[in-house]
Amino acid sequence: MKPRRILLVEMNEDGTVGGSHQAQFDLVRLMDRERFQPVVVYYQDNRYSAMMRDEGAEVLILGELRRHESEMRTSGSALAKAWNILVGAIAHRRGLIRSLGIDLVHLNNSPGTGCDDWLPAARLAGTPCVTFAIGNAPRDLGPVRRGLAERFDRICVISDQVRRTFLEAGYPEERLATTQIGVDIQHFRALRLRSRDEVRQELGLQNGQVVACMVGNLREWKGQHVVLEGLRRMDPQVRQGLTVLFVGSVGPEYEDYAQDLANNAADWGLNGSVQFLGGRTDVPDLLAASDLGLHASVLPEPFGLVVVEAMAMGIPAVATSHGGPGTVVTPETGITYSVEDPDELAAALTRLVRDPELLRRLGANASARAEEFDARVMVQEVQKVYSELLGEGGG
Repeated sequence: MKPRRILLVEMNEDGTVGGSHQAQFDLVRLMDRERFQPVVVYYQDNRYSAMMRDEGAEVLILGELRRHESEMRTSGSALAKAWNILVGAIAHRRGLIRSLGIDLVHLNNSPGTGCDDWLPAARLAGTPCVTFAIGNAPRDLGPVRRGLAERFDRICVISDQVRRTFLEAGYPEERLATTQIGVDIQHFRALRLRSRDEVRQELGLQNGQVVACMVGNLREWKGQHVVLEGLRRMDPQVRQGLTVLFVGSVGPEYEDYAQDLANNAADWGLNGSVQFLGGRTDVPDLLAASDLGLHASVLPEPFGLVVVEAMAMGIPAVATSHGGPGTVVTPETGITYSVEDPDELAAALTRLVRDPELLRRLGANASARAEEFDARVMVQEVQKVYSELLGEGGG
């Protein structure tokens, strides 16, 4: 039987890349190509485009279409805009699905995104349509979009934490499939190209300095400001032995937040304790050169890929106790704290700076714990969903 053609759509268009891109990439890279053939769609070109092509996937960039659709939202009468946005968008997507010979459509972000264009288009094209739920259940949808969001053939929730939010929000349980997201541990470790000493020398880090690495695009809900507040509350003598690396890009809508972070770091005398590195492609190198991984999301994180990535490189995690990281990090592999209590974060960092043996022991345990969240489990579960929906006769 010919491989079934799967259209995988990533709809992010804020100029950044994140965990949803990585999860989709791992899915494509580990997919059984004798059974499934991936066709990847991006709304914006990004660094994963070339990586996907290197993995043998067809890649389409719909930037021009999205610019046209954006113009339609701001021109003409209300009726004309509704017609162009809804009917035009659905018709174009239906045509794309048919012209590409797609057997199943898999959206990558949330049932609240794509339910009003991709889902109807898939229905009209006669193909099943599933979506990842990378985040918790959306609660701000109007009645029409909410009704549509409940009608995906499957909503692939990425963790038990996310599943709970969908059940609490009243989504039909029979539509939910738990497909535990994870990290391709072996591949991620193999991406490390430089030694710990090389990276630390490049960043000007002193010998004996405890280095904490926080990976995540700079945006308020990710909680970089929480980390700064925790550093502010540490004893200055202890803080001298700690450097925090903030690794992440800044989208246009978060430029003011990034500037506030820089201003606060300067005003609070923290410039000697933090480095803002921007977006980087050498995250494995940075984590391996660090002594611990930091996580501080203000909202409950659905899972927390960055936490597992840090642990995979043999360093413990200091993470918020709510959401997914609270179930990943154990007392033997790191420290959890309340994001509402910066003093608790300050105490956790102080404890680790003062106790190198504790850092070493937690890091050794963290490496083994990370193995329990391998992306191959996610791929197996997603392929089960595909097989169930396609059946013997396909789409």
